[in-house]
Amino acid sequence: MDAHEEIEIWHKQRVARLATREGWLAITGRWEIDDEPVDLPIGLAVAEADGVRIGGTLHPFGTSFEEGPRLWEVTRVGDVRIIRVRDPESPSLKGFRGVDRFPVDLKYRVTAQVVPDEQGARHTYASGATVTKASPGRLAFAIDGDTYTLATTWEGTDRLFVLFADATNEVSTYGAGRFLYVPYDGGGTATLDFNQAFNPPCSLTEFATCPIVPDGNRLPIAIPAGERYPLPE
Repeated sequence: MDAHEEIEIWHKQRVARLATREGWLAITGRWEIDDEPVDLPIGLAVAEADGVRIGGTLHPFGTSFEEGPRLWEVTRVGDVRIIRVRDPESPSLKGFRGVDRFPVDLKYRVTAQVVPDEQGARHTYASGATVTKASPGRLAFAIDGDTYTLATTWEGTDRLFVLFADATNEVSTYGAGRFLYVPYDGGGTATLDFNQAFNPPCSLTEFATCPIVPDGNRLPIAIPAGERYPLPE
């Protein structure tokens, strides 16, 4: 499989997932559960150490359950406990018209050197939550003869997560930056393909909160690759 085919498959899978109940466009509600009970449409939610009790049933963090056609999720970002509901009849999901993107340009598919840094990286969310994740280091790469670096964190065991901003933000791409996953096998290099840069969930729904791009991941150049501004419904 060549690079163009790989990018096209990734794009089709991305669009297909967004068009399902499991995609971000299907979310129709979000509640933060603190020390006080919260009255949800399906019952009273009470925070506990390992999850949230709703209507007498404990739902551990990281789990979900169905209520008719809707999917309810119980999650946690840092110390913030969150309940979300996904509805296949969501107006945003029904109005989804696909994902706009730049033409594929292999100039922005580069080999990056992994510069070891095992201190980890902290993600600060717009909600105020902070999460520290493990990291193998920064990715150092060159475009047009100039070298840049980006902080990374582990996402599972075989890929890295990169949160970055560039000079296209608020011009042709989402103002708060974009996300990118990088396959990584633990070696000294990784392929950084900005053609697979995608919009964060908070660009798609008001019911998501996203990490803020750290200062060190704000590139001074334009990266006209990957997803553009989300299409209007």
